[in-house]
Amino acid sequence: MQAVGIADYGDVDMLTQLTLPVPQPGPGQLLVRVQSAGVNPVDLLMRQGAMRTVMPLPMPAVLGLDLAGIVVAKGEGAGGPAIGEPVFGRALLGSMAEFALTTPESIAPRPSALTAEQAASLPTAGIAAWHALHSYAALAQAETVLVLGGASMVGQFAIQLAKATGAKVFATASAQNLAHVRSLGADQVIDYTNEDLASAMTTVDVVIDCVSGPTAAQALSLAHSGARFVSLGQPPDEALAQARGVKLDRVFKMNRSGDSAILARLADDLVAGRLKTEIAWTCELQAQDLREAHRRLATRHQRGKTIVHVSR
Repeated sequence: MQAVGIADYGDVDMLTQLTLPVPQPGPGQLLVRVQSAGVNPVDLLMRQGAMRTVMPLPMPAVLGLDLAGIVVAKGEGAGGPAIGEPVFGRALLGSMAEFALTTPESIAPRPSALTAEQAASLPTAGIAAWHALHSYAALAQAETVLVLGGASMVGQFAIQLAKATGAKVFATASAQNLAHVRSLGADQVIDYTNEDLASAMTTVDVVIDCVSGPTAAQALSLAHSGARFVSLGQPPDEALAQARGVKLDRVFKMNRSGDSAILARLADDLVAGRLKTEIAWTCELQAQDLREAHRRLATRHQRGKTIVHVSR
């Protein structure tokens, strides 16, 4: 099969075209013929070797988690969708390939109303936003949420999911993204380039941090005792959080149990118009295209998802 991966850790030039055997599903696993795959910031970290201490990669390694495709084989004892059924979700690793392994709890049936591209834009960012709000922050109706990085994919989903819960939502964004973030349902959008958080709000119950850095430190100073601060990157000062009585969590390695139900709900919301996704750029399963996709993500200014067309 054709794939794009790396033979060693390094910069974008390490991404190369690979010809590999089709993987065979082991017990409890499913083999999916990939139609579309999504590129995530974590792919860049894996390529660079930033996660090698917690998730070392056997080389050559095919990167990528998000996928939409068709189940073509099942390992011994594997439940879940039937062979021939369209699905979407997260690969065990290696969605930038014509075939990828996954597990029943990591995928859900793809509704016919969703394209493979739309479905592949949901999994990692949507699941992360869901867990940040509900598994970690235990968001309650009428609470105040601050989403740092409201134009990021996790940020976009977090705004919409928080509003669906009945929360009041503040979000940060750059000037060019203010209108878009507001259109997602944020009650107030703060231009982090020239507005101070403290001038826009006085306190917050839940912070979802998709950016890290100085803005996160400012947000922590607004969190009251008993507030929850959930980071998807480098968390702020733990000592300061403890001193302020703020519960600090980091969404790092998400347990996959329950993912199938979350994915199914996200898909239903997207079909019903209760949730929006955004695709910024599409490309083919070619090394040069994946290099460009990684470069774009590395700027941290791309709004929306990069989707890789793998097969029709």
